Amino acid sequence: MIDIFLSRPTYIPPEQEGGISGFYALLKAMDLNPRTLGTTDYPVSAPLNEVLRMLDECSAMIVLGVSQISAKTGTLKGKKIKKPLKLATEWNQIEAALAYSQKKPLLIIHDKGISRGIFDRGALTGFIHESDFNDEKWYTKKEIMGALLSWKKLFAK
Repeated sequence: MIDIFLSRPTYIPPEQEGGISGFYALLKAMDLNPRTLGTTDYPVSAPLNEVLRMLDECSAMIVLGVSQISAKTGTLKGKKIKKPLKLATEWNQIEAALAYSQKKPLLIIHDKGISRGIFDRGALTGFIHESDFNDEKWYTKKEIMGALLSWKKLFAK
């Protein structure tokens, strides 16, 4: 099994738990061992130190952008929000930036509507895909499967 860092929040909305569990099973079937701080690995020091330690032990990273914050009203950069804004955990941004700086192969998959930072196309080189995480079989879509296989070729020989 190849250890990979899976950046995801500890809280997953109930309607998305089935798809996330299925995705874990798929990764394991691909001989990948997903590791997540607070889910599979528990900190013995400051979380940022643990992320760095885990990245040293992992060959690559997958970022799952799951909505944690939703805003229907308010302002963004001084302008009124026109459509609902969905944001993932800030830890996705931090962990992805650290993996990117270490030149780890990155695969970013986010729920429909997640935006900002690493979830914006062109923010970094790597695979970025959007899927509907409410669909329990989102991870079986040909775009996701193709991206996973291409991404895995970058580090698994």
